[in-house]
Amino acid sequence: VLTSLPRDKAYRPSEREFAILDAVMADEAREVQDAVAWALREMSKRDPAAVAAYLHRYASSSNRHTRRIVKQAVKTLPEEEQTVIRALLG
Repeated sequence: VLTSLPRDKAYRPSEREFAILDAVMADEAREVQDAVAWALREMSKRDPAAVAAYLHRYASSSNRHTRRIVKQAVKTLPEEEQTVIRALLG
């Protein structure tokens, strides 16, 4: 999905990166799901608010593949955000 993230501390995820992830958020392949969740966890280390907002959009999805990605991706978010998103997952 993303091969690497810039080392620059000022890096913030772009809408383009989120658009790429949009295309695979419901992918059936576990490898793709794991890669998307990893990318989101890495992105959240630099901009947790942007990733949390992105995950909010998908947390109420009925697609089990999307829900798996969201469950894995929240692990590096602040506790408050994890709680909110997990509540949306049900």
